[in-house]
Amino acid sequence: MALEALVVIPGVIARQGQASLLADLRGGWKSLPEQGRVVRLPPADGFDERTWLGIAPEGAPPAQGPLTVAALGFEPPERSVHIHLSLASLDEAGRIHTLPPRGLLVGREAVEAAKILDTDRLTLLAADGVDHGLVWESGSIELGLTPLAEAAGEDYRARLPDGDGEALLRRLIDDSVNFLSNLEFNLRRADEGLPMANLLWPWGAGFRPQLPNLALRRGQRARVFSRELRVLGLARLAGYQAEPPGSLGQAVFPRLDALATALAEERPTVTALDGVAEAREFGREEEAERYLSLVGERLLEPILRDPEGRLTLILPHEDGEGLALEFDGALPRDSAVPLDERVIGDRSVPMGRAHELVERLLRPRVLRAD
Repeated sequence: MALEALVVIPGVIARQGQASLLADLRGGWKSLPEQGRVVRLPPADGFDERTWLGIAPEGAPPAQGPLTVAALGFEPPERSVHIHLSLASLDEAGRIHTLPPRGLLVGREAVEAAKILDTDRLTLLAADGVDHGLVWESGSIELGLTPLAEAAGEDYRARLPDGDGEALLRRLIDDSVNFLSNLEFNLRRADEGLPMANLLWPWGAGFRPQLPNLALRRGQRARVFSRELRVLGLARLAGYQAEPPGSLGQAVFPRLDALATALAEERPTVTALDGVAEAREFGREEEAERYLSLVGERLLEPILRDPEGRLTLILPHEDGEGLALEFDGALPRDSAVPLDERVIGDRSVPMGRAHELVERLLRPRVLRAD
């Protein structure tokens, strides 16, 4: 039984002014370049979530709404418009504020209660936290919707939907404020000095994209772990098994035991881990290093010990070259190329494309031509 995994970890390659995390790592990380093949990635290659499923990132990426609705496991009517619905906070002055992206315990409660606002054309889809879905039957994408990140801090009236269906969606926004502000948990939050979770903000509208069924095309069904709805939505649309976002736990305290258990199955796992990027965003370098050490111990070393194990590691970099590594226990290697920032820009190290490396991993070994 071969252990096969794709592991994507943004944030590992040092930015300007950051120390290298990779140079001093031990255990599985240290032996990786000796057993695998290190390649460079073009700048930003590997950041588009489509590459994590081995799909070439051609054309505009799918809108957020359809991927959210797919990730939540809903099968809405054909030709309906799918919208991402963010739970946010509106203050007394009418300014929009974001809520903590994870750990908001009242998120599902708020949207489940707000389903009283459903109409014959609008259906709210509740999830945990602040990210939810909205289905607009017989809707249109000829309208302007402002992503929550862009609207935050501004007067909501300046960012209301504009275009086809604007009256319908504006009414939903106003009704959400009126309804949610009077719920008991929001009154308690106000008494405790916390921002209310009293605004439903629609954005990212689109139709469901047509993706190939990769499970059928490749002859095996991968399990996909991520905390990002975009990744899980793409996976579900491609015929893969998308695990619930909570399967990975918190960013810097991942449930790697669940991943280790999944590895023991006779099919590959796709794992996107955001703990390093999140730790480094707040300057917690030691925490990022501990995170990588844990990944090396729990995920990488078991694969390296498996004589038929396969691993593809993607370390994308937004502003410059990234790095990747391919390991196949059935193909012995003896490489002297280090897996750290020293090889970036070194033309003696081959350049690869992330989606092609992933495609190779997600095809069963018996179908490989190389």
